[in-house]
Amino acid sequence: MPQKPDRTYKPNGLITFIRKEYADMGLTKRERRILELAIRGMSDYKIARHLKINPPIVEKAHKSAQKKLADAQKDVEWATKLGIDISEFDAEIENE
Repeated sequence: MPQKPDRTYKPNGLITFIRKEYADMGLTKRERRILELAIRGMSDYKIARHLKINPPIVEKAHKSAQKKLADAQKDVEWATKLGIDISEFDAEIENE
């Protein structure tokens, strides 16, 4: 039986979780990078300085990423209510 991914909150673990499990959820590379830096505690302004882009771009990408993740969470909740076993999708992700 495949092992479930570690979903405990650890900054590096959460970053790995974002890279593996949300890679196919429509997050752009920039959105994933901004989330990674935000998880490490950086403000949007500091992220903008770090990535050498304008703060409004970071703010927009950060909000977009958060919306995509919230939408994905709603999809999971909806599937669970319908009785769909989503653990098979976890196994597919682990095998990639």
